Amino acid sequence: MRTRGRHLRCHRATGETTLFNAITGFTSTIEGHIRLFDTELTDQSAAARARSGLIRTFQITNLMPGLTTVENVMLGSLVVSGEHRSWWRPYSAASASVSRVEATLEMLGLSDVSHQRLDRLSYGDRRRVELAMALAAEPRVLLLDEPAAGLSIAERDEMLQVLVGLPEDLTIVMIEHDVEMIFAFADSVSVLNLGSLVTTGPAQEVREDERVREVYLGSQ
Repeated sequence: MRTRGRHLRCHRATGETTLFNAITGFTSTIEGHIRLFDTELTDQSAAARARSGLIRTFQITNLMPGLTTVENVMLGSLVVSGEHRSWWRPYSAASASVSRVEATLEMLGLSDVSHQRLDRLSYGDRRRVELAMALAAEPRVLLLDEPAAGLSIAERDEMLQVLVGLPEDLTIVMIEHDVEMIFAFADSVSVLNLGSLVTTGPAQEVREDERVREVYLGSQ
């Protein structure tokens, strides 16, 4: 989890995406509560949770390939501004969303492909478009489900630089199996194995911890 100091909790377990689904309302829960800061979200729909600032990405890109980059990202912004209710108006008339989307595309290096259809972009660009769509919704907490999944080494490095450049006051919860990316992104790390805390501390110290190496990286 990242707040002003990038902090990540690493779990060795299954069901991470199911956990994200439960938190964001895509899967119903039997017991317990979902709260976002002081807001109770347990009985809220996935859409209501998103409007409250609980935004996620998916392990498999969840975009509209027949639309352009800017049109996809606008979908996230329009919901936040309330301008999605004026569905008969051209998106260019939604001034608040247009400004937000343009700034987001520039931040993620997508301005040059803003008017290209998604099905003509590389997979790495489509992953960044999904992230842009989430950011345009102005998240208070951003849940990333394996943002580096399927990326080449070069694309992974580009994604890492994008994530490092996000505002420090944005809380990020990340599912990621690329250990190198985890340690490159986080300032501090807490490691859990089978529900028990193994260690917590600065990323480099945790990386060199023998218990962590045995559990995650191998003892050799």
